[in-house]
Amino acid sequence: MFLPIGDSPNPERFTPWVNYGLIAANVVVFFLTYIPLADLRADVVPTEALRWLRQITAANPGYVPSQYDVFTYVNGYKPGAPEIRDLFSAMFLHAGWGHLLGNMLFLWIYGDNVEHRLGRMKYLFVYLLTGVAATMGFALLNVGSTVPMIGASGAISGVLGMYFIMFPHNVVKVFTFFFPFIFGVYPFNARLVLGFYIVVQNIFPAVFAAGQGGGGVAYGAHIGGFVAGVIVALIAERLTGAVPRAAMPGLGTQRGPVRARPGPQAVSWGTTEDGFREAVAGGDRSTAFRHLLEMSTLDVAERMPGEALVVARWLAEEDRLIQASEMVRRVLRIHRPPTIDQAEVYYTMGVIRLKQGQPTSAYQHFMDALDFGPRPETEERIRKALTSINVYRRPN
Repeated sequence: MFLPIGDSPNPERFTPWVNYGLIAANVVVFFLTYIPLADLRADVVPTEALRWLRQITAANPGYVPSQYDVFTYVNGYKPGAPEIRDLFSAMFLHAGWGHLLGNMLFLWIYGDNVEHRLGRMKYLFVYLLTGVAATMGFALLNVGSTVPMIGASGAISGVLGMYFIMFPHNVVKVFTFFFPFIFGVYPFNARLVLGFYIVVQNIFPAVFAAGQGGGGVAYGAHIGGFVAGVIVALIAERLTGAVPRAAMPGLGTQRGPVRARPGPQAVSWGTTEDGFREAVAGGDRSTAFRHLLEMSTLDVAERMPGEALVVARWLAEEDRLIQASEMVRRVLRIHRPPTIDQAEVYYTMGVIRLKQGQPTSAYQHFMDALDFGPRPETEERIRKALTSINVYRRPN
């Protein structure tokens, strides 16, 4: 048995109110519907629900349909009888305690990081959006079916898809139990855990169970939600200026620097350029900043990408975060490997994210920087920065 029970690192000094609100909404709806209706026999059944209830009783001899069964039929999403209202009502209904608790555990583990990265209202919108996409995935695999789909797992799969892209280096704590050989909590890479979830627990069953029934599990919804979450995360990372691995060209796609027209403030450099280079090389921040005022930021990024990244880190360390981010964006817009050192780019973005109070994002960038074989002095700085970010690790 594998059961995720936590993750790390998590946002510091951040309360995920929207995520808590979604968990509360699911729990409240469960207590207002399942608790009072699950033990009441369904004496009055809508004609359109009779066929489905007969299927339930045929598959489970002796089972007596409840009023909650009727309620979920009416409010669950049915591909053969689609209603817009059901797209949303179905997200907040669950088939029992196990269904509810499992979904809420996953939402609690992964949702806070994604909410912190996207922002509260965007997170709420995307949660509902991926929930709708999940329902469409279910409908594609069950065209014409009148079996209702209920549960938050489709929308939560969207959250998992976003987490997969946004936090590839996070650690997930997994309770592992294989009696009598293995028992305990072990740390695993987040992408390994989520990859296992989507491939082994959903794609494989969806393929091999095709035409044999899904055992009550909406695999299509899980896959649709996860894919939608991945797409949303890739778009969000682009728009927010993050530097996911997918956005960085590989070493096999070298194009050389892209020339850009100088901005209206461009000047003839001469001694100013030399002074800037010498100031950066000598670690003289004040002189470098003074020369920077005399030059075009675009020209600095184009002609001296290495120095530009150093200055961007200095700006971030002095809380001039907007200038720092703009400097890095200009470097990335103009240059491709090997003109720029990818390890330095990721390290610089990590410094900026750390100063912005985003340790989870900073952690991803620092780990990506290590993957690109940084110079020894850069690696030392990266590892020093990582010590300030608490990550769950199994004790030796």
